[in-house]
Amino acid sequence: MCGIHFTSSSSSANGKAAIGRISHRGPDAQNTVVTPAGVLSHARLCVVGKDDAAAAAKQPYRSGNTAFLSVNGEIYNCKGLAKGLGMGALDSDCDVLLPLFQTFAPTVACQKIDGIFALVFVGKTRGGTPGKTRVVAARGAVGVNPLYYRQDDAIEFASERKAMMEDGKAPPKIFPPGHVCVDGVFSRWYNPVYRDLSLPPVAYDPTTLKRLLTEAVGKRTMATAEYGLLLSGGLDSTLIASLAVASRAPGAEPLKSFSIGLRGSPDLKVAKKVAQWLGTDHHEYVFTVEEGLEALPEVVRSVETLDPTTIRAGTPMYLIMQRIRRDTSVKMLLSGEGSDEIFAGYLYFHEAPNETALARECLNKVEAIHRYDCQRANMTSMAHGIEVRCPFLDLDLLDYAMRLPNRRPKEGVEKWALRHAFDGDVPGEFLWRQKEQFSDGVGYAWIDSVKAHARSKFPDPGSYDSSEQALLASHLKSPGSLPRDSWNPVFQSNKDASGRVAQAHCAVKIKKKE
Repeated sequence: MCGIHFTSSSSSANGKAAIGRISHRGPDAQNTVVTPAGVLSHARLCVVGKDDAAAAAKQPYRSGNTAFLSVNGEIYNCKGLAKGLGMGALDSDCDVLLPLFQTFAPTVACQKIDGIFALVFVGKTRGGTPGKTRVVAARGAVGVNPLYYRQDDAIEFASERKAMMEDGKAPPKIFPPGHVCVDGVFSRWYNPVYRDLSLPPVAYDPTTLKRLLTEAVGKRTMATAEYGLLLSGGLDSTLIASLAVASRAPGAEPLKSFSIGLRGSPDLKVAKKVAQWLGTDHHEYVFTVEEGLEALPEVVRSVETLDPTTIRAGTPMYLIMQRIRRDTSVKMLLSGEGSDEIFAGYLYFHEAPNETALARECLNKVEAIHRYDCQRANMTSMAHGIEVRCPFLDLDLLDYAMRLPNRRPKEGVEKWALRHAFDGDVPGEFLWRQKEQFSDGVGYAWIDSVKAHARSKFPDPGSYDSSEQALLASHLKSPGSLPRDSWNPVFQSNKDASGRVAQAHCAVKIKKKE
């Protein structure tokens, strides 16, 4: 993971200042180059490839004075792409991208990538006006890596809004996932089959589902830096951790795993048991409500959102990243983001009136995840120079899982298909554990304390949500909202998206499978 910035302004000072504001994304090196179309900058976090100073400063890539590229990404099929392009050995997975965009039209180049990315390419392209230098920006399929843009008197792209914070300028906009922008014109490069809800579903095969998730985890263990596991004790992180541990070579050092919570919280208790079962080198961090409240302003500044649920979960995640950076040499973590959106894991899915409504909501969730869980995971981790990878958002897995039939909760539990696929591989007490939202699982007192703190700072006779919004608004002026379910009339007027609130209002009885 890295940080990138481009401006069509010709001032290299502007580029250096902008990349300096997001240097936390690339603590290993920062570099700025002047291209024929503007200034391109890069901040490097070395996770794959050499980590010496010369290698770290390799980006932005350049081919003479005619082609340039800066990328925040991980390219899992880099070796296959390199072979097809006639390249030799690679120093880093991203080395293939400059020749890829020189060889193929921008849309085709994006479609050939198996990985996550946000990038800017400056140079001549296939299909463009002969001899004309073009500015191409592109973002990965579901938006695991952030990217923002602004078009006024100049065009500008950056990994975080704060790189483009200038007085008198229009606020940056979210660069849409699965899109490419060529000279300011956007088009979609990612058109998955699962977006067409009228197509018949695929057959559920637990062996296929298990294979696809195993392969997704395997791809994401590509790293030369030390990597570890985020372990909440919930289903998703437990599955990812178990597959990562199973993929290790015999005799390899145990992977480090990490969990966080208030003292006595549900996540800490279960995560410790999971770590003992897996044999990981487990690190348990206990935080206090006071530490969380003190961190709120910096969390909001880092994550760049006012969405209360994102900030609630983002605060303990910010704190755990801070401590991992302080205490270890881990630069990359595997996490379980995306599973609830794909497999209908949130508790309100028990209220889904039919399969079509559930599939539509899952699609909405996946297409909005870049604004919520992906943004939270990426920006809280990159604030401390750590990368988070999300196997559940692998495109091969998405293409299959998003077309599965019967994703409605079954036998009283959500994500039945996923649990069933790993039945026998994971102890039942972990595999069939009831869903907990992360901000609940770290300790119920956390959410309650945030609400109370918000009301004390901004007394409001209205909802908890508005008080919390006011608290966050005092630190960053930026819109944020969470799509709300409309199946249950109670949810329509509910101002709190906490999992506990959803469970309390569900008309369908939710029970844990023993």
